[in-house]
Amino acid sequence: MTVSPMRLFVASCFMLILSIMPLPQPIDLFRPLWGLTLVLYLQWSVPKGCSVVFVLMSGLALDALGAGLMGQHACALLITAWVASSNAQRFRLLTIGHQMLGLGIFCLIYQIVLFITGLLLGYHALFSSNLFSIVTTVLFWPWVQLIADRMFLTLSIKSRLSY
Repeated sequence: MTVSPMRLFVASCFMLILSIMPLPQPIDLFRPLWGLTLVLYLQWSVPKGCSVVFVLMSGLALDALGAGLMGQHACALLITAWVASSNAQRFRLLTIGHQMLGLGIFCLIYQIVLFITGLLLGYHALFSSNLFSIVTTVLFWPWVQLIADRMFLTLSIKSRLSY
């Protein structure tokens, strides 16, 4: 199943806007990991739509907009997508609760990679502050999946029926 490049571009732009949208300081700790959510959704639901180049470009875009080390998010996204790709076939068959648990584990891997690279660079941050974004990402997963299914999968089903 292929993904329309225009829909992929729109979803990527929407993800970047949500990732850099300014929020008040207390709420900013709860910002979901939108980039990881989009990459994992595409990895699991539309494997041909999520290439290594797309993951790398998404990570570099997050790095460029987030004023962090260039390549930090790209590295974390690539590692997490690589680990998640082995479970792509099974993931769609799981119940939504199990999907949320799996997503939480992959969010934890992503945050650990970001935390370790931050420590290697000399940034001192509490890891517990990263756990809030993992929880909100997991809680948003059913709605993200519903919207993305309608955006990416509906078109391919309609195009198959027209033949």
